[in-house]
Amino acid sequence: MNHATRIASRFVLIVTLTPLASALISASGPTWSPYLSALSIAAPGPALAAGHCNNRVCGPSFKCEPGTGFNCTGRCLTHQCF
Repeated sequence: MNHATRIASRFVLIVTLTPLASALISASGPTWSPYLSALSIAAPGPALAAGHCNNRVCGPSFKCEPGTGFNCTGRCLTHQCF
């Protein structure tokens, strides 16, 4: 194997293994740590757009009940109306 082929194969090996190693290291991090940002748990949820506001909320019996400013779906999921 000549010198150029050896260098090229090492380059390809490094380029393919670096992202793999990075993904493995970052995936094994702790879910809680005293060094995490206080704002890391305050990330907003997904934006759910409502076509209208039916002013209903999920009640304790998992049925939609009257409630101002919220949408309640048939599966008893409550979303705030904007």
